[in-house]
Amino acid sequence: MHNLLNMLRYKSEGTDIDFKSAQYRFTNGSENDKSELLKDILAIANSWRDGTGYILLGFKDQRPNPAEVVGIHDSIDDSRIQQFVNSKVKPKLTFSYEEHLYEGKTIGIISIPKQKRPFYLTTAYGKLKSNVVYVRRGSSTDEAEPVETIAMGYEDNGRAEMKIELSLRTPDNDTLPLNFTRTYLHFTEEFPDFERPSKPRGPFDMPSVSSIYRDNRNFFREYAEYMRINKALIMLRLVLLNRSGVQLSNAKVEQPLIQ
Repeated sequence: MHNLLNMLRYKSEGTDIDFKSAQYRFTNGSENDKSELLKDILAIANSWRDGTGYILLGFKDQRPNPAEVVGIHDSIDDSRIQQFVNSKVKPKLTFSYEEHLYEGKTIGIISIPKQKRPFYLTTAYGKLKSNVVYVRRGSSTDEAEPVETIAMGYEDNGRAEMKIELSLRTPDNDTLPLNFTRTYLHFTEEFPDFERPSKPRGPFDMPSVSSIYRDNRNFFREYAEYMRINKALIMLRLVLLNRSGVQLSNAKVEQPLIQ
């Protein structure tokens, strides 16, 4: 356990770890006080992570430095927390609570293995709503969206099969033709510099704009390059279809740069 704590305190808060500088107000606490414990356990249990999640009590987050060990003063028996949590949470949630002496101070650690989700309350309690799935996102807790709750069940049951189709179509969404007719321009002569003639109209004539802001001498060359590229362009439409059993969100298609 000592080696595990040494490793965890060097990590930043995230979906699999939460630092608490004080013990939860569980003994003689109000429903609102006890709901804080429930919410944190639910959030870690429902989070998107690969391994065990931890709530470390008696540690003060000091990112990017390792968490400071401040210790806790009140003890809670694991059996009481187990009975309390599993009398509120559905389905049955597997977790453990231990207290240890670490660097001369008492600390607590709640370990929540990765297991089938989602977990929720069937009856509202304290600050928590019924039938709402709380989830850990980064270092904060939020209410999961319905599609996210469905995705949890799919992933944990091994049925989350993603089927994405990407196709190329014409700008009018028709099937691409087998052959494209394009015009490829090739200029055999060099283009001259662009210069705008300017003649003074009198002794009191103001300087022309071109004398203040020099003309773009590369205008003809740049316009020729624009026409060359424009004539050779092929307009396409990217069509992304989601054939999965869960909703697709924040999809991004990246096209590598072709020189």
